[in-house]
Amino acid sequence: MALLVDGKPFRLDDLAIKDYSRTYTYIFPKSAVRRRPDNGVIEAATGYGIPTEYRMVDPTTKREITVRYYESARWDDTVRKDVYSPDNILMENTGKMIVSQIQAELNWFLNNHPGLEDGPQRKFFPRYPVLFRLLNKPKDADRRLDRFRIRRELSEFIDTESKKSWKFDQLIAACEVLTSDNDIGSIPTGMMLPKDIQTYRDMSNERDPDIIKGYESVLRAALLELIDNYPEYAKDRLVLSVDRRIMMLINRADRYELTGVRYDSKIRKWVEQEGDKNVPFLGVPDNSDHKKHLLKECKKDPKLLEKIERYANLVEA
Repeated sequence: MALLVDGKPFRLDDLAIKDYSRTYTYIFPKSAVRRRPDNGVIEAATGYGIPTEYRMVDPTTKREITVRYYESARWDDTVRKDVYSPDNILMENTGKMIVSQIQAELNWFLNNHPGLEDGPQRKFFPRYPVLFRLLNKPKDADRRLDRFRIRRELSEFIDTESKKSWKFDQLIAACEVLTSDNDIGSIPTGMMLPKDIQTYRDMSNERDPDIIKGYESVLRAALLELIDNYPEYAKDRLVLSVDRRIMMLINRADRYELTGVRYDSKIRKWVEQEGDKNVPFLGVPDNSDHKKHLLKECKKDPKLLEKIERYANLVEA
């Protein structure tokens, strides 16, 4: 069993394997079954199949991709390319198909199929015919998928190969947010922060690049552990709450009469007062909200955030 994405081999990451390694039962939609008039037994169409290739929208990149599931492949000299089979995943005339926990790839494929009733791809392909549905979709299935997506989203900030990867000072800031959280009511029951997050202060004042590199690895591993175990909490504290805090600082800093900071809509730039002049310090792209853009840049640039916080402190909370 294997998967192709846009014609290239595709492997599930560890988070996807963890989420889809359980037994699912798929059944025909109501439109594909009937009740026999003579004995009342429910029957399904014979040889009913689910196509093994489809288009889907990648939840991360938001672009359309082609996904192919196959069980065997062979080279065809006639067409001069690999031919994959089967073309359809056949469901028995019982109208039921059970896919075990060891078939995570097939479960991932079926859960993202546009033919799955109430599946996540239906909103992108509403005209695709409904071919099957989940029988044992647990009440927390959507939550499990959400948790998977949250883990993947947050891992972008931790992965050193990601363009969104946090630098050392941002990792330290994340630890500071977590260790200063006093909202007991919203902290998951029994949660203990990884030890390396609790002791981040021991690393925060280091200046030696070689030592910092080692500390980075330690903090990334600790944050990944937290994200894996408590994804919703991690997102709220590391992304959403940070956004709220920075936007609060921006709103306070944007008091020109007190801080000398304002957005100049004519030149589409944030400016700060220096003497009798307004000096630009951040441009805003067309069709972008000026405050949201400043928030985005503050999250990427600690020095810019420090500037905004300095101006915000001039205004009484």
